[in-house]
Amino acid sequence: MNEEIRAQSVGDWFITLLLISIPLVNVIVLILWAFGGDYDLNRRNFAKAALLWMIIPIALAASFVSCGLAGMLFYI
Repeated sequence: MNEEIRAQSVGDWFITLLLISIPLVNVIVLILWAFGGDYDLNRRNFAKAALLWMIIPIALAASFVSCGLAGMLFYI
């Protein structure tokens, strides 16, 4: 694990934030950066964290909806 880690430039961060602000493109780009290709460590870690920030609310919302549906079925 002797990767040379360089700091991300302002231009790199500008492109990163631009790409992840576009719906649907952001998910594809983040998956590619997190798990595919030969991207630098900073970008891979950022992509993994951003994906977690997307997945956690979806999972919480799904659990609340399923609990609500189960509660509604109890009263039928």
